[in-house]
Amino acid sequence: KKSIYSLGSLALLLVLFVAVNMLAGNLLRGLRFDLTENRLFTLSEGTQNVLSGLKEPVTLTFYFSQASSREIPQIRSYAKRVDELLQEFENHGEGKLTIRRVDPAPFSEEEDQAAALGLQAAPVGAAGETLYLGIAGSNTLDDMQVMPFLQPSKEKFLEYDLAKMIS
Repeated sequence: KKSIYSLGSLALLLVLFVAVNMLAGNLLRGLRFDLTENRLFTLSEGTQNVLSGLKEPVTLTFYFSQASSREIPQIRSYAKRVDELLQEFENHGEGKLTIRRVDPAPFSEEEDQAAALGLQAAPVGAAGETLYLGIAGSNTLDDMQVMPFLQPSKEKFLEYDLAKMIS
């Protein structure tokens, strides 16, 4: 009889745990805390003003070669940082900023599109692989701006450059 109560209370705890996690996941979805030393994941007031003042929809397309970068952890880490910053921009864009992510595989239509937009392909490896790490931005008037290759050494200017492109 004691083991039935133990199993019952264990099952009840499991159901309660799942319910609390689901509830917290839904209620706290947009809540974020930036505890990094330099507030890396907090947008500046100027950037927030640019994003809240968007008059027309803007689309940013982030081109990143996943396969070509698999042996370059520094680039993968930087691309992840760029992607997280773009996500933060989209979250503050009030529905007027859309982020597309494209992985331009070699000899693909996406690679041709990236080259046509003026993105720069960096050679990596001995096999002649190329790496794309750039952003193209467009609005509804077909204005196009391109950041041909995002250099990790210029990371501290990334938020400013993106805000400038969007405005």
